Amino acid sequence: MGWKSKAGNERSIPQEKSTAERERAGGADRETIREHIVEKVLTLACPRCKQAFVDFNGCLALTCSRAGCDCGFCALCQEDCGNDAHQHVGGGCPLAQQIGVRPREFYVDANQYQKAASRAKAIRLRAYLDTLTEARRQHALEDCRRELRDLGLEPADFG
Repeated sequence: MGWKSKAGNERSIPQEKSTAERERAGGADRETIREHIVEKVLTLACPRCKQAFVDFNGCLALTCSRAGCDCGFCALCQEDCGNDAHQHVGGGCPLAQQIGVRPREFYVDANQYQKAASRAKAIRLRAYLDTLTEARRQHALEDCRRELRDLGLEPADFG
């Protein structure tokens, strides 16, 4: 059903898109979710200044190298520990056992760290995905498929 303009043309009344239609279209929302997952969930970064870290030197108590930041944080859970994360790591990071690192362990080799970091990312990803509707969750997994697989994470395991 429509309405007639002064010129006599029939026009349809604009309809609000259903939630499902909006989620299928997704557009900017999908890109925002993908960026959040890639930048905030899958990337090791300083919890204070958000600088990404690429190299891991073996010690789980990290210090941000950005000038003026000097944040001490945990390489496993990325908790801001003030200026020194040794007390947090030495006291037993609550995430350590869940991801296969012995509690109170300060040093791990690169291979152990990659496995532990992958498990930590999976935990963070699952927690974030649980905040999304099912449709957005599936879009997010589809949109991040390459990044997840690059980290050894299989998208099908999340949903």
